[in-house]
Amino acid sequence: MFTDIKTRIALYIRAGEEEQRESSNSIRFQEERLLGFIKSQHDVILEDSHIYKDNSLSGTLPIESRPALKKLFEDGANGEFDVVYVLKLDRFSQKTSLLINGIDKLKELNIELRSITESFISTTPTGMFMTSIIGAITEFELGIRKQYRK
Repeated sequence: MFTDIKTRIALYIRAGEEEQRESSNSIRFQEERLLGFIKSQHDVILEDSHIYKDNSLSGTLPIESRPALKKLFEDGANGEFDVVYVLKLDRFSQKTSLLINGIDKLKELNIELRSITESFISTTPTGMFMTSIIGAITEFELGIRKQYRK
């Protein structure tokens, strides 16, 4: 049996100041990739107002310090969408504790976080395990990059 019910989605896009110069992490690249992916999905609906972009902000900042992410959580609390898509989890957060806490806050709102390049569901036990590992690797890589910039 087919249904006409579509999942309401949101996109979160973030690039740090240095990442804007890297084509694979720029706001424009992420938006193009996400919109291309969404076009291939027939069971989703995306409103323009549910594309959230934080430009030149670190992924280590908390939700409250990123205006678009803060707005995403406010709109999510109002029940405006069911799933948030990111290109990669490190676009959502580059700090493991913030990543896990953000996902937990989304879960409390009955919202799922999905990455289009990392294929697992954040709300399952396996998905949370994989999220923790990816978050730890991301945080480690960020620390190494900062160490060698000194």
